[in-house]
Amino acid sequence: VLNRQLLQQSAISLMLIVAAWIASYFIAGLLIRPLRQILRNVDEIAQGRFGGAIAVRSRDELGLLSTHVNAMADNMQTYTDRLKDAAEELRGTKEYLESFVGHTSDAIHVTDLEGRVIQVNWAFEKMYGWQEYEVLHRTLNHIPDELLEEDRAIRQRILRGESVADHETVRLTKSGETFDISITVSSIRNAAGKIVAIAEIGRNITARKQADEAIRRSEKLALIGQL
Repeated sequence: VLNRQLLQQSAISLMLIVAAWIASYFIAGLLIRPLRQILRNVDEIAQGRFGGAIAVRSRDELGLLSTHVNAMADNMQTYTDRLKDAAEELRGTKEYLESFVGHTSDAIHVTDLEGRVIQVNWAFEKMYGWQEYEVLHRTLNHIPDELLEEDRAIRQRILRGESVADHETVRLTKSGETFDISITVSSIRNAAGKIVAIAEIGRNITARKQADEAIRRSEKLALIGQL
């Protein structure tokens, strides 16, 4: 009788243990389910998907955490949209500037603070005769010796934050020929406002100079004729 009762009690205890284990498993699943949902939502946020929102069904710590995760996803979605809009705007501006620089008839070249060329356009190649690969990261030899001091003074003005517009001077081509040019020189600054490069825009005015000289000669001849 004692053995039978012991066996019954053991079987009942085992059944209770199994039942308690099963009940604990389901209860743990119910408790962990919101946490798993939060983890899934965080994984989606990490992968760049911010559309999924966690349903908040309680006001406990998990509910508060879900609310914060939802708010974080909304803020990141807004921030990402703003970044996309800014990137699109910058892309459009970059394409516009590249089109302007590439199609303008004025020669444009950009140098660093040491005078080495970092960018030129096709008009520069046509006007001066150098190809881009010939001058890139090199110092140009396009200024007559008697005008070197003038060029140094202009660069000093630019480094002080000034600008030079429509300055008429003389430049040399690759073959050593001189021509009259009107230059506009300005600085290029980085996001912090520091000058990092110098841009020069040049327009060949040789034909205009020749026309002006012809007009002056014609006026002199007319004056002589009147005398």
